[in-house]
Amino acid sequence: MPNAYESVPVLQQCHTLLANPALLVVVTDVRGIIQTLGVGAKKSLDYSTEELSGQLMNARLYDKFDVRQRAKELSKKLNQDLKPGFAVLTKELDRPVIHHWLKKGKGRLATRCTVSEISCHESGWKGYVFVGVAFNEVEQLSKQVAELQTKLAVANAKLAGLSVTDELTGLKNNSAFEERLNLEFHRTLRHHSPLSVMLLSWKGYEQCLAESGPEVSHTMLRVMADAQLRENRSTDFLAHLGGGVMAYVLPETDTQGASIKAARVTKLLSGLNGTAGSVEIGIGIASVTEESPAVHGVTKATTLVQRARVALEVASCTVESHTVHFSEQSQG
Repeated sequence: MPNAYESVPVLQQCHTLLANPALLVVVTDVRGIIQTLGVGAKKSLDYSTEELSGQLMNARLYDKFDVRQRAKELSKKLNQDLKPGFAVLTKELDRPVIHHWLKKGKGRLATRCTVSEISCHESGWKGYVFVGVAFNEVEQLSKQVAELQTKLAVANAKLAGLSVTDELTGLKNNSAFEERLNLEFHRTLRHHSPLSVMLLSWKGYEQCLAESGPEVSHTMLRVMADAQLRENRSTDFLAHLGGGVMAYVLPETDTQGASIKAARVTKLLSGLNGTAGSVEIGIGIASVTEESPAVHGVTKATTLVQRARVALEVASCTVESHTVHFSEQSQG
């Protein structure tokens, strides 16, 4: 008897399954007569299609005890009196069930098997396709999925890091600075704790960029960033805002504390002498103290940045390194 499914165009999807070496695929008619085997089934079970074609699947590929046990379990589960036979293998369609298939030689092969109905309206042919995955294959696929998930998690972590990191200096970028400043500002509003913003500008950046080029100026920015990171407290937040400007968010730091920090940074950077020459910086500081920020006219975080920028403009007017607090500038 010819394999009826071979002449059914609508069943082309079976051919894709049959050609997959990782899957154990067997096609039967509605009675359970084997029509063909897939590449993976032939290899794993050590049968050829010719050896099994026309044979009853449950008699050749299943242990009689397994079929009887399955009939017993399904009878109880479905509240039906099911007889051992091919029908019990097709009772739970389209869901993975553990099947033990007999190999040509000794031994059985445990699989996670899904049984689905297939049919063709043109010819009226109907049957079933058994698609199994050996447990060793399941373990391998699970391992591959786990590895891919790990790689994806690492990639996402790197992507998240890149989204808040300045590529040039390795410091946090402007977006991260704004997020951190808003966080600390709202904490200051709740707890009436001091907070300072310190903007730092390398006075020779533009000249170095024009005379020595981006490679030298960018290298110097990285040196400056690394030097500051090594000396920072764990609570100090440093970011690169672009060009020669860097910014600090200094939680729990009042005007006096910010002045001490500025002095340390000035001393640290003044000692850096590279291809770009000595480093002179301007620093602008704006602070709020223990009282509510509203007392100082600061009702939002951006006001602190604006005030620090005003102070920085004044500090940048001199050739030497200089620090200016917003209050000092406003009084002058």
